[in-house]
Amino acid sequence: MKRTLGFFTSCFLLIFSGSVCAQEFEKQIASEIENYVDVRKGGLASVAVSVFQNESTVYENYFGMADIENSVPADGDTVYEWGSVSKMLVWTSAMQLYEQEKLDLNEDVRTYLPTGFLTKLHYEEPVTMLHLMNHTAGFQECVYQNESIKEEKLLPLEKTLRNLEPNQVFRPGTVMSYSNWGAALAAFIVQCVSGEDYVDYVHHHILEPLGMTQTAVSGSHRDNLDVKERRENLKTYNINSEENDSFGINVSYVDVYPAGAVISPLCDLVKFGKAFVPSDGKSPLFQKSETLKEMLSVSLFYGDTNAPRDCHGLLVSYYGKTVFGHGGNTAGCTSNLLFDPETGKGIAVIVNEVGETAFTMGLPSLLFGEYKDNSYFGEGSKSSSKRTPDISGFYTESRSFIKGFYCMAQYTFFLPVAKMNEDGKFPIIGGMGGIISDVGNSFFILDNQNGMQMPLYLSRNEKGRNVLQMECYDYIHDPTFFVKAAFIILVPVLALIAFIVILVQMIKFVARKKSRNLSNAKSLSLDKKSVAALMAKLTPIVITIIVLLFFSTSICVKPFAVISAILAGFLALSSVANGVYLIRKKCWFSALCALYSAFFICYFQFWNFWGV
Repeated sequence: MKRTLGFFTSCFLLIFSGSVCAQEFEKQIASEIENYVDVRKGGLASVAVSVFQNESTVYENYFGMADIENSVPADGDTVYEWGSVSKMLVWTSAMQLYEQEKLDLNEDVRTYLPTGFLTKLHYEEPVTMLHLMNHTAGFQECVYQNESIKEEKLLPLEKTLRNLEPNQVFRPGTVMSYSNWGAALAAFIVQCVSGEDYVDYVHHHILEPLGMTQTAVSGSHRDNLDVKERRENLKTYNINSEENDSFGINVSYVDVYPAGAVISPLCDLVKFGKAFVPSDGKSPLFQKSETLKEMLSVSLFYGDTNAPRDCHGLLVSYYGKTVFGHGGNTAGCTSNLLFDPETGKGIAVIVNEVGETAFTMGLPSLLFGEYKDNSYFGEGSKSSSKRTPDISGFYTESRSFIKGFYCMAQYTFFLPVAKMNEDGKFPIIGGMGGIISDVGNSFFILDNQNGMQMPLYLSRNEKGRNVLQMECYDYIHDPTFFVKAAFIILVPVLALIAFIVILVQMIKFVARKKSRNLSNAKSLSLDKKSVAALMAKLTPIVITIIVLLFFSTSICVKPFAVISAILAGFLALSSVANGVYLIRKKCWFSALCALYSAFFICYFQFWNFWGV
């Protein structure tokens, strides 16, 4: 009797103490979040935040305005854009088909695609679904119109993928280069394997089982008209210490829509997040608990270490805990969904601000703690360094245009790392700002000092260059950065000078014309000569401007690439001929424009002949 009574007493105390701990945790996290937001409310439009543990919602709240101009507060009905968090639906769909043995994650994706679908693969190694999940398929960035395309211009997924196919510029499995196109390709594979349209598949196999009735998945959002209409009630902003811009409603229509088109209120995003941390290990997303374990297992590490970088499409973030999930950005919203499978705790944050980090990346630190030491990076690492290596220099992104005219983009979005200062830290010059700190074993932490802390791992590529591996792409050191950047800077400078020269020449020509008596035949003859001389000077300058304007806006997809390449050849030959002629005439600036145009075309544009 005493033993039985003692047993039940112990159970009661355990349950009661657990309840008390849960209440204390709820009060603590509520207080911390509300204080955090209150301190930063000057930079806030609105933020929707929810903390959950397993199937339970611990805390949920809404701060700020969904429409500042009309004083409309954010609430549970406010619809936000997920951005790249949408990719988690793609990877979940792929894992469901993997569970059913319909999809092999290590099989050549061409096995599942229509014959001849991929036309720009340049390596013998096959691209697999796992490569797409890890963003290591080797694709460079593509020219898409995410967030700016009009709803009526959206095309079916297959046609969009064919039109926008990027070049494969890295050997599969060697470089992480975040790819929206690659994620959309994975969604199309889901469509091919399942026999269902991707949007229908997600509704039937993810949204409906989870009760996510307030979510739209398609690029047009017409798969849920109620949610589409409610999105019109949200306005978007860019708020920081220097400016406060309103973008209006600014709905993002995404042509590669599986990569970032989902919209919903906070509650549906939370339902999705909870499905990854079930208390009994049985997720409603999968038939077997082993499938969830497989999805949460590491599929990509940092360099040659045991530090996780990617888990079957789920990105790994380092706070006080190693957590999984995904962040997202659109032209007006920023989101983040993170969870810790060990404790079952998770957090979802969405704001109606573009590129926001203070709330979407800062609030999770209240739940998971801030990163403090190198235990997550140092443990199990095969590499070590006693002295801080010099990582200063200019780095270009792997997620960029590596080949073709658009490779100029590498020199407009880059990571400039200054020399190490007295505190042993590497400041970032301009751009995102912040500092990089050495945490040991070739690992560093990049802190933008506005809520974002991101790991960097130092490795070397086959050329012996430093590579800083980040969460979803690599930064590659470029020792010739200044030379290439200087060449790129000449583009707008030369265009401006060319325009000024044309204007001056035209003014002089008009002035001379007025000073002559055109009724005299001799004057008329001289006038014709002056016209010819003027045209000889201006032709290469005009050609230069045409080249700069046309090729800076052309889309490198069939048939535009072929047409632009043919025109490039004609303009290049014309520029060379004009340059030689003008050198003989000692028209030095016009000759420079002509020869610059020819070199510009040859260097950046001729790849289109064999690139499409």
